[in-house]
Amino acid sequence: MRQILGILIVVLLFVPTKVKAGPIGSGEIKLKPRAVSDFIYYIQMKDKPHLFLITIDGSAGYYWRCPKGVQCVAGGYTQELSYCERYYKKECKVFAKRRTIKWNNGINKGGKESKFNSKMSESEIKAKLVQLGFLRGTKST
Repeated sequence: MRQILGILIVVLLFVPTKVKAGPIGSGEIKLKPRAVSDFIYYIQMKDKPHLFLITIDGSAGYYWRCPKGVQCVAGGYTQELSYCERYYKKECKVFAKRRTIKWNNGINKGGKESKFNSKMSESEIKAKLVQLGFLRGTKST
């Protein structure tokens, strides 16, 4: 009985398991036109934007909002991530919470510099994305 238990433990230790990194994205990402337009729509929403997810290749965005009269609470994002991944058939990560970009690309430091306002114009949003290093063909310091 002891030998069987010992063998079972050893086998379980060597069985590969799929481990996912945290829900917030990191590393270099350049947003493609569709993802940029999805993000602009998300930022300019009248309802409270709650979460903006993006495919890890930067091709498209997927958002969650808090409808008027509903209290959205912070928590795990597994359900939202699985919806995004099923919809696009690609891995998704959290790009922004509310109107603040959380993705860590080395340029984006978070905080006030990463906040957007719903009254910002499309060109202002794009300029800020350039400044934070999220648009292709741009240089930022």
